Order: sequence, then structure tokens, then C-alpha cells
Amino acid sequence: MRSAAAADGACGVARSKHSTSCLPVGSFTHSTDPGDVEFQTGPLVVDNGKIREDLIRSSINGSTAHTRTLLATLDERRCFFITVSERATLSHLAATLLRLSIFRKGRL
Repeated sequence: MRSAAAADGACGVARSKHSTSCLPVGSFTHSTDPGDVEFQTGPLVVDNGKIREDLIRSSINGSTAHTRTLLATLDERRCFFITVSERATLSHLAATLLRLSIFRKGRL
């Protein structure tokens, strides 16, 4: 999987058979391997244990409460899809996830 935040927090994401990676949207290129899964996500809300308020504020829906689906990557091999059915702002959701020790060093 490839994914990383661009300056505006948007991410290009791809999952290959062997790894998870993060790439800024501007440098994202589509894979020719039919086994890869690619998609766009963003904004990045947590990076290396810190809430990215700058990217959350730049997001169109970052400061308003909505149901959410997030992608969390911890390293090249582990990623999680998180679905939240209660409305939450991205800042609140980021702070909640950082209370879980598994996400303190990841990218969400």
C-alpha cells in the first residue's frame, strides 16, 4: 500500500502483496500490477504521534462533525480501516485514536 499526505493533506494510497506505502498525491502513479489496490485518502490527521491541525483545518470537512472512515498505516505491513458511526470532528477523532497506544507512531 502506498499513501502519504501532500501539502494539503490528501494522500495517494496503494496496497501491494508485500507492503504498504505512502506517497504524496502529486507523485502518485498507478500500478500496473493487477494485485495492487490503490485509492486516495486524506487529510492526514496524525503523523508520528502528533495531531496535524494544519491539515485538518485545510480540509473542507475537517472541523465539522461527520461519520468518518479513516485509513491508519503503522508501517509497510500494517494498516487499519477505521469506521466511526457517531459524528466527530477530525481533531476529536485524532485525539481519541492517540489514546490507543497502537496508533501513537502511525499515520492516520
